Amino acid sequence: MMGIEKAFFVAVAAVFGASVGSFLNVCIYRLPRPGLALSRPVRSFCPVCGERVAARDNIPLVSWVALGGRCRTCRSPIPWRYFIVEAVTAGLFALVVDRWLDRPEASWGAAIVLLAVTSALVVATFVDIELRLIPDAVTIGGMHLIPFAVLLFPEIHGRHPDAGITRLITTIEPWIRRVHDAIPQLLLAPPGSIIAVGVASAVAAVVGALLYRAWRRRFLPALPRRLRHLSLAACLSALVAGALLAVSIEIPWIFSPRFHALIASLTGMLVGSGLVWIVGVVGTFIFRKPAMGFGDVKLMGLLGALAGWKGALLAFFIACLLGSLYGVVRLVVWRDRTLPFGPFLAFGGFVLTLWPRAIDSAIEWYLALFA
Repeated sequence: MMGIEKAFFVAVAAVFGASVGSFLNVCIYRLPRPGLALSRPVRSFCPVCGERVAARDNIPLVSWVALGGRCRTCRSPIPWRYFIVEAVTAGLFALVVDRWLDRPEASWGAAIVLLAVTSALVVATFVDIELRLIPDAVTIGGMHLIPFAVLLFPEIHGRHPDAGITRLITTIEPWIRRVHDAIPQLLLAPPGSIIAVGVASAVAAVVGALLYRAWRRRFLPALPRRLRHLSLAACLSALVAGALLAVSIEIPWIFSPRFHALIASLTGMLVGSGLVWIVGVVGTFIFRKPAMGFGDVKLMGLLGALAGWKGALLAFFIACLLGSLYGVVRLVVWRDRTLPFGPFLAFGGFVLTLWPRAIDSAIEWYLALFA
């Protein structure tokens, strides 16, 4: 893409990002607070005096500066966070578009998915900094979205297939062929195959939801009931069952970029969530207090689905490294032992999404230390 054309798209992305950042400020304030919803109340309002914010006072970046960081009605201070979120979102959107347009496999559909995930990470970061929690609407919503997104836009996981996922697919191919041989010829015709995939997905969704519900009651009695958790279990079960039956009917599909990207996404989700969950369990056992929030587990599942299993491992390593450095400074300066881990996870996952080759470079550098 020509330099002038690219600069135009980057500038448009920055302006659009500032506008999205204004909406993200609404999400950051309303999502974790009971009694509020993104659609209720409709208009933005001052948390102190309750007065509605006029349209002229809701222009991204400009209004905060023009008002001097204070409410027009009651003159209460407007937190710096509002300006920072809009500025950060504008910069991140420009960076995503700039980096994504340099990729040979770039598509606007994949870019839009990445911008949506970037917005989710901004919300998760600032809510975790302020309240030490990560809203399920961000993490579970992202885990719903990404597996379907990589089916539509497999280039999200890069142009070069992951060798580990390729070996996994090669391993399950004989089992896929056995299923294919056992399928009646009637189901191999297009109408029958569509019906079979639909029925298998529906059955798997019900079974997956029931298994999750039983597992939650047995092992996670303290976890509150959430329809979105049950929905995620059903959604992933249906997706896996439908994909496996589809490649059983059309075996060449098993080596398609879409199936490869789907398996990479699901594997990354499993590795990312499982890793943080295990670290949390071990840390709780050692330190006799909660070492990792369950919101971090779900956030790492979202990042693993986006960056793959290698990306999940490296993102966690980056988060631990940066979190440890910041934790030491926080302990020495403020005598505070608590640390929001979500921002560091989000930073690691975001970097590896935009610079996927950093994974191989980091692994080569690490192994060279022992050479």
